[in-house]
Amino acid sequence: PFSVIGGPPQHKLHNGEKQPALQIGSGCTFREHVTVNAGSSFGDENLSLTQIGSNCTFLASSHVGHDCKIGDGVVLSNASLLAGHVCVGDY
Repeated sequence: PFSVIGGPPQHKLHNGEKQPALQIGSGCTFREHVTVNAGSSFGDENLSLTQIGSNCTFLASSHVGHDCKIGDGVVLSNASLLAGHVCVGDY
C-alpha cells in the first residue's frame, strides 16, 4: 500500500520526449511506501529503462531510482535507497 511503481524519473534532464520504461520480473514483492522510478528520457535507448529481475523483495520505504538495473533475488531492506543508474547483480 502507498507505493509508487513506475513513477516518472527524478532526473533534472528528463524532458519527456521518450516514454519512460520499467520492466519487472515475476515473483517480486513491494512492501509499503516503496518507490520505483521508470527510466529517464536522457541518454541512449538502452539506458532509458529501469529493470528489476525476478523474485526480488523491496521492504518498507526502499527506493529504486531511474535507469537502475537490479538482478534476480535481490532484497532491499527497509529505507534502502538506490540513486539513478545503479546496477545490482543477482543474489
